[in-house]
Amino acid sequence: MNDFRSIPDDVNAHVYVCTGFESLKATAILLPMRRPGTPAYVMWFGGGEPRYLPVAEGVHVECFPGRDQASYSAGLRQFRDFLRRHPLVQRNCAVFVPHVMHFAASFFLPRRRHAWLALLPDGMINYAARRPAAAETLKNLAKTFVGLRYGVPYRPYLYLNHITAFERVPYDATFTFSEKGLVTRAGAVVVLDAISADPAPAGDPRRIVFLDQEVSELLGGNAERRLRDHAMAYLRRQAPQTVFYKPHPKGLSRVAMVSSALGFDVQELPRTMPIEDLVGSLDAGEFVSFYSTALVSLKRTTSAKVTAVLPSAVEPGAAAFFADVEASFRAQGVNIADLQNA
Repeated sequence: MNDFRSIPDDVNAHVYVCTGFESLKATAILLPMRRPGTPAYVMWFGGGEPRYLPVAEGVHVECFPGRDQASYSAGLRQFRDFLRRHPLVQRNCAVFVPHVMHFAASFFLPRRRHAWLALLPDGMINYAARRPAAAETLKNLAKTFVGLRYGVPYRPYLYLNHITAFERVPYDATFTFSEKGLVTRAGAVVVLDAISADPAPAGDPRRIVFLDQEVSELLGGNAERRLRDHAMAYLRRQAPQTVFYKPHPKGLSRVAMVSSALGFDVQELPRTMPIEDLVGSLDAGEFVSFYSTALVSLKRTTSAKVTAVLPSAVEPGAAAFFADVEASFRAQGVNIADLQNA
């Protein structure tokens, strides 16, 4: 990792809000950088209980229910109870958050709750102009009232150009795994070195892994159906003998839908295990997804083909995001599927 010594030593604790595997991987790298004896609090909001949570002396880890496991209010109550059990995290801490819209991240943003603030890597949020939709803005306003009810203040940010609010929030640093295509630049930009190893050899081209995503967050119903149809058409064109399906950790399993579209049974992979940790056991020749950052990390871990299926026509509000995604993918060697021939 780049030499980085700006994290203050005179803080009570380090606090990490982790919503996905990218932020969790970064947390595992950053934890040893704190001063010996300084406690750390890791909050996992990614759903399920992943195997790779950090375990070390002085590190307190708590898994919160994901969207598919409990209601928003249940997660908020658990977060409130966490704050009551660990009052130390509410003052003079070094705080690491993925973006301002998450209720736990929003809680720590006011200066009275932290002495130092940094952005964690969080998927394509770092690499594209991901703006909140109108429905998300209304939802964030509602979070204010729900937060008041449960005693957990929520501060909504309106009219954002990016959901990290990196142009408005005084972050001290932005952590990333790659500067190529990075959009969320705020404070010192620090590139983290992922665990380096020789890429695994490409497997059988007739064995393909499909990584699902909840694309409805950015696409309307018709656009989502077209994109999923394109993805299935692309997979059929490759004439695979075996397809592995991995649902998004915070999404639905569409294994039956994919099996029906391909005309044969596909094998479902565990949702809570990072795909990078499964590469060696799958003998796959290609990995396919939509705009998952996992495609970029797969370029570092395997010599197999890595392909993104991106929408060919989207609503104006999402067009800039997908233009940024495509440019970043191409810069990092990810193949873009040819939808005209899919």
